[in-house]
Amino acid sequence: MSKKLTLLILLLAAAGLLFLMLLFPKQSVAQSEGGAIARISEGFNGAEANDVSDFPAVSADGRYVAFYSQASNLVANDTNARRDAFVYDRQTGLTSLVSVASNGSQANQMSGEFSPLAISADGRHVAFTSFASNLVPNDTNNTFDIFVHDRQTGATVRVSVDQNGDEGPFEANFPDISATGRFVVFLTRSRLDPADTNSLYDVYVHDRDTDNDGIFDEPGAIRSTMVSIARDGTMSNNHTDTSHLSISADGRHIAFASFATNLVNNDTNGQIDIFYHDRDTDNDGIFDEPGAINTARASIADDNTQANGPSHDPDISGDGRFVAFSSDANNLVPADVPACNGSNCTDVFVFDRDTDDDGIYDEDGATGIRRVSVTDAGAGANGHSRNPAINQDGSVVVFSSLATNLGDIGTVFYKVFSHELATGTTSLISEGVSGIWANNHAWRPAISGDGRLIAFSAMASNLIPGDTNGVEDAFIWIDISTPPTPTPTQTATPPPTPSPTPSVQPPGEGWQQQTLAVRGTTGVNAAIGVDSQGHPHISFEEQANGQSELKYTYWDGVIWHTATLDSGRAPAISSDLVIRSDDHAAVSYQAQDGSLVLATWDGVGWSRETVNQSPGAGNQIAMAASPVWTYPEIVHYNAQTGELQHTYHELAWVTNVITDSVSAGTRPAIAFDSHGNTGVVFFKANVLWYARFIGFSWQIEPVLSTSGGSDYASLVYSDSDQPHISFYNAASDNVVHVYKDGAWQNEAVNPAGVGGRHT
Repeated sequence: MSKKLTLLILLLAAAGLLFLMLLFPKQSVAQSEGGAIARISEGFNGAEANDVSDFPAVSADGRYVAFYSQASNLVANDTNARRDAFVYDRQTGLTSLVSVASNGSQANQMSGEFSPLAISADGRHVAFTSFASNLVPNDTNNTFDIFVHDRQTGATVRVSVDQNGDEGPFEANFPDISATGRFVVFLTRSRLDPADTNSLYDVYVHDRDTDNDGIFDEPGAIRSTMVSIARDGTMSNNHTDTSHLSISADGRHIAFASFATNLVNNDTNGQIDIFYHDRDTDNDGIFDEPGAINTARASIADDNTQANGPSHDPDISGDGRFVAFSSDANNLVPADVPACNGSNCTDVFVFDRDTDDDGIYDEDGATGIRRVSVTDAGAGANGHSRNPAINQDGSVVVFSSLATNLGDIGTVFYKVFSHELATGTTSLISEGVSGIWANNHAWRPAISGDGRLIAFSAMASNLIPGDTNGVEDAFIWIDISTPPTPTPTQTATPPPTPSPTPSVQPPGEGWQQQTLAVRGTTGVNAAIGVDSQGHPHISFEEQANGQSELKYTYWDGVIWHTATLDSGRAPAISSDLVIRSDDHAAVSYQAQDGSLVLATWDGVGWSRETVNQSPGAGNQIAMAASPVWTYPEIVHYNAQTGELQHTYHELAWVTNVITDSVSAGTRPAIAFDSHGNTGVVFFKANVLWYARFIGFSWQIEPVLSTSGGSDYASLVYSDSDQPHISFYNAASDNVVHVYKDGAWQNEAVNPAGVGGRHT
């Protein structure tokens, strides 16, 4: 090799290294084909974060990335020991804390629950959710609120308020922000608009400048408007889904998911659908005028066939033309065949409101839908795909997926992909160092306006060299194949990993049996739940040598992982397990002191909170996951008072009494109907009873006379909200099915004298 050629190669290598250093000042970097990955959740001098970082958001110009983190070493003097909101500046390499009061005081409670934060196009305004009570004056509602921090002035304001600036009693979540920062969309059950009388979770848009003078947050010049309404202003008849909200760059178009059936005509599929709301159909620049709004459905096939499965996670392009979302439906596009172990896959779709490209949205015959979680050849992904984000003009969609056929990727983890709509090309973004597969999940992507920068969080430790902190980090990927084009406009539950048990084969065709534990008397009070990935979670009691332990085990698709939740106690632990709406496992149980405890996996570890300290509480526990809000609800028997108690979360944990003098030792059951109303069945005075929690009171009615010893009731609701109950009838020693068809009907499931305990 000549000296000139050698020198040229060295100069090119040095130039490439310098280019990466300019792209990612002070950050750990790895280069992959067509792009480079850097970790941005780093502290002083590139020190690794000492705790979890997640839910990144990107400014439209790609310069700023906002994210949440529990780490205390990302900025100097972070002393509040709370999960906070941060912004990373790619140009300077500096990170700043933004979940602070206007005087710089740090938040006294956590920021960021289970939803992303949002950042304006120029990175000036950051919208986030926080439980803190000291970020603004007069914050007394003791729940999550939506705040906006102005990085230029340092001011922090609360926007989940009414036009008088007054707070609501219920939590607000899932913020998104317009390009200028003027409009903030969020979800709440509070009544912040006088027109809101449905007591449901609704979508609101907060206008920070109603007098249009360019000055935000002036007293008397703010307003929160409910927008989850039909075109004639009719309120929704059911809750907005707690998945994601999205607003266009100009604040005109809103995308959301809802259980409601009255937002559009002929909504009869009984599914969570994706809707988009236009605040200015007469194009006069005045938003929310009566008669000049419209709500339409995006989760619909080209021939107007309704989706046959639920849809979630909408994201709208900056220009409002495209709506990306995920859906379990298999009838939105042709040839959507079951590809996830014989079941339908959750796929990512894009709905186009202007297929004739004439600039007029929603014309008859000029809308269309396409699936984007596909291979380059157009075949569907063979794993679930979720959490899409779409860029300014709708040309690029990013999403996370378990698929292994979107490239040569043989891992069971979530990976981040990008799909270019013009070419149909799908590319892996979360690639490990030197092209190897990532060794853990990567998810929650966000994208810049031009589509060249993608942010995501990942548990993988091999995306960059030297990642040894063992926690989820925030990363960015940038396209280095072409020069950047400035863009002036806007824009799943980590598995627990304690003590893995020996690997076994996953469930396949037919019934499979797997031994999870063999110590002593194992499996008492077992409960099971299945997450959105189809993975089972089980809680159970393990007894040996007069001692008992409460165990939890989880199948990640490869092996079982087991953890101990409580130990060193007498046998017979009353407990139950559910999978919450955020896909995290929750286990309720009676503590050794007799109190009722809820243990929740938060993506990092188990958190425990006492939800009822009443003496005698926590016996014969039954729990159900709410279809609407995060916290589960629990019914349990109080051994001291004889009461059947109901514990649930509003502003804090609350317990009310369903009835007294229930039959001691019998097991209640709890379930939710499609409207989120709570139903409970229980035994009292040799009668099976049914109770519904409507509003703030219980409606109780007798169902069927039984006899002493009847027990083991179960409750479910049909699609039409008809209650169905099964129980063991001691009088006839068999299982009975009871259902309500105008009046209560009952039938024997098995012959008398054949048993049926522990149904």
